[in-house]
Amino acid sequence: MVEANLNINLPEKVDKKTGQMLENLSEGLASLMKLPEQTLNIVKNTGNTLFCVPAAYLHGQAEIIKAKSFAEANYIRRERSQCLLAVNVAENLAEKENNGEDLPPNIEDTDNLFSIQNAASETTDEDFIKFWARLYTEEACKPNTVSKKAINLCRDLDKNVVKMLEEDVFPYCDNQGYFLGNKIKRLEGLRIAKEYGFIQTADITSRPLFLDVMVVHKISQYTIHVFPGYVFSTDALSGRILTNTALEIRKCIGFRGNIDLNELIQGLEDYAKYWEVDEKFTNLIKYPQEIKQKFFISENDIIVYPEEFKGKHSAYIENEIIGKIIYEKGAEKYFFPKYMKFKEQK
Repeated sequence: MVEANLNINLPEKVDKKTGQMLENLSEGLASLMKLPEQTLNIVKNTGNTLFCVPAAYLHGQAEIIKAKSFAEANYIRRERSQCLLAVNVAENLAEKENNGEDLPPNIEDTDNLFSIQNAASETTDEDFIKFWARLYTEEACKPNTVSKKAINLCRDLDKNVVKMLEEDVFPYCDNQGYFLGNKIKRLEGLRIAKEYGFIQTADITSRPLFLDVMVVHKISQYTIHVFPGYVFSTDALSGRILTNTALEIRKCIGFRGNIDLNELIQGLEDYAKYWEVDEKFTNLIKYPQEIKQKFFISENDIIVYPEEFKGKHSAYIENEIIGKIIYEKGAEKYFFPKYMKFKEQK
């Protein structure tokens, strides 16, 4: 950590609005003072529009503005919003730096960053500003990560919708956008997500490319392994998938809370009732009668479902279960090299 000199000239009289603004700034600046070195240098020296007000305070050059009209009050409100946004972006950058992630040497103003700033300036709600800060941070570190379409889509949101997306929808979607939770339990969240253009009904089908490889779906901290040959699918009435724009936003903001494993299992069991071996493999693969599962779930390579395999390493399935599958002559042309036995379907 590095220390920064802070010199603020206070006005002779401080009214309630100005006092509140000073309090917000002081709290934010206290956070800025704790930033790691590279992040603090970006805040102080990048010349970026978002950081101009915090940088001015860090350099002791800022003025306190007292509102005398609606226009000035609106200006102060937007400046307060921008200060809160800047502090949250700085904290996000600090987290990336502390995690060893690469940061840009500076942040250049772009149309997309201005669009995010403008959208964020319409609120002073701290929870909602944190949402915009995550979008801003990802776009600043990886330009063109957030599209104009995504920014415009988010303008219509409020913090309650964002919370619902983060807690009820995004956690139950895999990296391809497939919603795999209990659609009845999450029906209200799915309805709102569809209304805002984040999710759509679709006939979802994920076909295996190779006969001896388990198709893998990542969802939150869990990995779903689909047994060889089976087509992962839903029907047109029950399938839900994130739109491309929603996937883009999900990658930026992530999600909060822990996924309900039992709900995930229930959703997958409902889908798996209709799974069949891909028609091109039908005559080439035969499952022994004792193998009744079509998928299993692991966390950090340890099986958490089904119950009879719980606690075992995921390699157990390959060595003890998959090894019992019978392959007919001609199946070898669909085999994948053994060193790539587990491969994430993309």
